[in-house]
Amino acid sequence: MALATKDESGVAIMTDTVDAATAAGRLAAGVAAEPAGPARDAAFAHALQVLHERRDEFNKQGHVSRDYIALLKKAGLFGVAVPEQFGGEPQPLDRLLASTVQGVTLDRLVARGLVHICGFTPSDAAHVLGRQTNWNGEAARLAAVLFSRRRDGAGNPIAPDAEAISARVLDAVTRRSAEAILETALSEDGMDGGPTVAHGLVQRALDGARGIAGIAIALDRPVIGLGASAPLHYAALPALVGSGCVVPPDTDVANALGAVVGQVRVTAQAQVSQPQPGLFRVSSTHGIADFRSEEAALAEAGRLARAAAAAGAAEAGADTVEIAVAHDIRAADIDGERAFVEAIVSATASGRPRIAH
Repeated sequence: MALATKDESGVAIMTDTVDAATAAGRLAAGVAAEPAGPARDAAFAHALQVLHERRDEFNKQGHVSRDYIALLKKAGLFGVAVPEQFGGEPQPLDRLLASTVQGVTLDRLVARGLVHICGFTPSDAAHVLGRQTNWNGEAARLAAVLFSRRRDGAGNPIAPDAEAISARVLDAVTRRSAEAILETALSEDGMDGGPTVAHGLVQRALDGARGIAGIAIALDRPVIGLGASAPLHYAALPALVGSGCVVPPDTDVANALGAVVGQVRVTAQAQVSQPQPGLFRVSSTHGIADFRSEEAALAEAGRLARAAAAAGAAEAGADTVEIAVAHDIRAADIDGERAFVEAIVSATASGRPRIAH
């Protein structure tokens, strides 16, 4: 971690910062983070207080002092802020997050694209079982091992090894796919699809349970599997939905074809308000503009919304677009007279994606 001022000595500051960070990393190597909970919260609060008190010192010298690195280490922050080559280290979430407030902060960073959270995916499971080889199989296996060590309600590991948890993940994907297909089919038949599929009788049929009373459910037509993962995830589908599953030879390009024949749809909005009688304010991504009449303000809001929607559709890859504008005008009746409150003007641009030549 480093603090640096932007002045003519910036290069020297950065050099000093790297040297200091390297030395500090060695110094803090023997300092352990406090356990998650009150102890780490207290360490974090102390580190923040010291930073506030010594910020002028750190800014002047161009880096934080070595003794402060130990405080960051105790607060569980040193490995997060320092690159690995300077002594930092990856941090698991259960050590990094010590309170709900920190979780909310992490969510904001993820939403801004500044932090990426990794998780175990069906593709990882397929790599572990040797059914897919597109990406890093070793990373997939390591993730599966970590995932299998998670504990259930009784405190036992959820799976004995990487292969077992991977097989369960792929089985779950096929099962959820079958449930989604049946939910859609039952809804088309006029039933409440979700609750019906969740009913014990349907779940018993999907489980293939045997008993005195046999229960089965089946579609009256085959399922067509599309997408590169269809051969992997839908091979066991017929046993669940009671119907065949057809996977076309070129199913791996179906998503790309769908993108070509699909529609780009982008919506933009502008708001009109009346902060004081006779003043109509238009708010949009372009800023704020005031008008003396409601009609003029609505016209400008429509123009801005149309322009923003068209620009967004073009950026999304649309060629020629059609734009529809809708007005949601809210007004009140006061003593028999109409009083404008606000209006939301929405413009929706839709069109086919452009095809590269």
